[in-house]
Amino acid sequence: MPLRTILFSSVFICFAFGAFFTPLFGILGYVAHYIIGAEKQWWHAPLNPLGIRYSLSFAVLTAVGIMLHRNKLKFKKLLVRQEVLALIMLLLLWMLYFINPETVGRYVATDHPTIKITKAMIFCLMMTHVITRPKDLDKLMWLFVVGSLLLGMQAYGLPRSAFMGGRLDAVVGGSDFLDANALAAFMVAASVIAGTVFMRASWRGKLPCAATGAFSLNTIVLCRSRGAFLALFGAGIAIVFMSPRHIRGKLIVGMVVGALGMLYLSDPQFLERVAKISEHAAAIAEGGESRDRSTMMRIEAWRGGIQMFRDHPLGVGPGNFNQYIGRYAPTVEGLSPHNIYIQTLAELGFPGMLVLLGLLGNGLWTVRNVVRISDRLSEPERSILQWSSCGLGAIIVSYATSGLTANILYFEGFWWFLLLPVCLQRASENAHEALLATTHETPAVETVA
Repeated sequence: MPLRTILFSSVFICFAFGAFFTPLFGILGYVAHYIIGAEKQWWHAPLNPLGIRYSLSFAVLTAVGIMLHRNKLKFKKLLVRQEVLALIMLLLLWMLYFINPETVGRYVATDHPTIKITKAMIFCLMMTHVITRPKDLDKLMWLFVVGSLLLGMQAYGLPRSAFMGGRLDAVVGGSDFLDANALAAFMVAASVIAGTVFMRASWRGKLPCAATGAFSLNTIVLCRSRGAFLALFGAGIAIVFMSPRHIRGKLIVGMVVGALGMLYLSDPQFLERVAKISEHAAAIAEGGESRDRSTMMRIEAWRGGIQMFRDHPLGVGPGNFNQYIGRYAPTVEGLSPHNIYIQTLAELGFPGMLVLLGLLGNGLWTVRNVVRISDRLSEPERSILQWSSCGLGAIIVSYATSGLTANILYFEGFWWFLLLPVCLQRASENAHEALLATTHETPAVETVA
């Protein structure tokens, strides 16, 4: 049995059964498996006959651990506004699932979006009630750094056969990374997390963060994702505006270094695709045609999706865009929308769009509030909360931007980052309570509904 197989098995056993005693282990194990996708790795072959469902195992064991240690969990309200909005979205998904025609032939080997988001929401709610202290949040951020580094290194070492038309083709990480744009969107988030952890880490910790940033940017280049490039740009603007003034200088210097590094990693094909962004944007804005066939197909799908929404203002149901688009745009029959907003309008109607915008807006408001009220905290809590808040705010903006060209509505990682502001909020509240207990002063705490 390969050494990597033995190592993976040992780590899985430790984290899985550790969840009985500390639910945080189950959360970290679930996230690690999601990123790495053990079943797709060559060293997992000896374990295939066992048929272990790692995500389900971590989720069940974490739920048991939460029940056993529910009195030790630190949260004031059972549900806050962001969690309520997420549950409203889940309820809407199920309502539209039952009142609309069945999705035909598309989700045979994989879960229907309604089932998938239900599973994701269960995990997210466990995560938001377990990760409620700055040190727990710090562990999760470091897991993202290490997991994304392994993911980026795997992408870097792939042979030419792993690329289709010069683009990385669904051979790394977990099952959510089957789409190159989805993988690139996640690596944008990884690069942001690596950058913010780098800023507050010791010199020993800066090395793996720098490596993660480099490999993440390289993976984005390999994915040839223009949406991810725009997402990086949006994240950069967002993190500067969200950050406290005293750290903006460091951020700008770090982003300049990162931009130069990405330029060094970029090849002519990627730079050519990026250079055509303005041309394609003009074609969309003017309602004209683009010389790029894929862009024209997307424009046709978007126009069809808008007409679909006009005919079905309450949506055609989750996962049904592909089977309806042929009625409105016959030339792109069966094509995905490649746009989260068109997909939401077409499948979930205006109620879904309102809830999605509410999740994005409230998530940004929550992280900005945590940045503002964390100044009174001592180190390392202040740095953890402020840098993590800046990073998560930028990631939400990056997903909102990459969603212009990618199908991420049913992408589990997208929902993690929409719900992680709740972890920030609760960690901030608990850190201020700890400060109150040690100083016997009343800190200026503002809770988020």
